[in-house]
Amino acid sequence: MTAPDPVRTLDLHATCVALGPVALLLRGASGSGKSRLADLLVEAARLRGNFAQVIADDRTLVRPLGTALLASAPAPLSGLIEVRGLGVLRPDGADVETVASSGGHDVAGTQSHAAGGLAEVRLRLICDLVPVADMARVPEPAHLRETLGGVELPRVFLPAEDPPGALRLVRWGLRRFFPNGPDYL
Repeated sequence: MTAPDPVRTLDLHATCVALGPVALLLRGASGSGKSRLADLLVEAARLRGNFAQVIADDRTLVRPLGTALLASAPAPLSGLIEVRGLGVLRPDGADVETVASSGGHDVAGTQSHAAGGLAEVRLRLICDLVPVADMARVPEPAHLRETLGGVELPRVFLPAEDPPGALRLVRWGLRRFFPNGPDYL
């Protein structure tokens, strides 16, 4: 992986999830459910036998590369997810403080990081979590695209208060914007 150019890299308050080859950028206010939705997306994809991984939670680094946007987690947050009510955890459920107090090793003695996972992915879809009252029933076509870092991407709006409804809209957004792709959810 090439070191990000700090001048062109965006540090966003967002979560990034890979569903097979499609990476989603989940944006929304604090407490809007980005981490919760990321967890639901990963579980839904895995239940169908598909690859899925949280790439970055709460903060996502985004950098342009030609006509693509690449996303990764800042080093201190790599491989971690916030679970409201439990704290910042690794995907295996170990909390960060327990891992830190063991010298960065889990009880089996393996180095704790997202081993074998993806470190950087190409963003394909922006998902904005908003209050349902702010969602248009039939959005203008221009609102379903956004330019980020000089790259235009499709965008969907998701109800922040309704995780199952948000999951459904991600499914339909993937079908709309990537009609020939597999059904990951």
